[in-house]
Amino acid sequence: MTDKAHVERVNRLVLESLSRLDPYGLKPGRSAPADEYQVEADRMARLLIHHGRISVRQADQIWLDLFGAWLTDEIGKRQTEIFVAELNTLVA
Repeated sequence: MTDKAHVERVNRLVLESLSRLDPYGLKPGRSAPADEYQVEADRMARLLIHHGRISVRQADQIWLDLFGAWLTDEIGKRQTEIFVAELNTLVA
């Protein structure tokens, strides 16, 4: 069983990482609500919490499900790999 504090921490950290990445240039917390990427962050955090990691393919699938495009196509393969690697350190 995963404790609530851990879930909240991982969700917050994923949202912070995704907001820094800001794939669409929305400027969360400035030009857009601070939680602009919350739905995406929640889905990514869920994978991290339950599986201990997330892959580029999984991040791409989340993006495709929500936006109809791969995250890799939006920000590039290398940037997606860096982002996913950063996310994977959040539960290490």
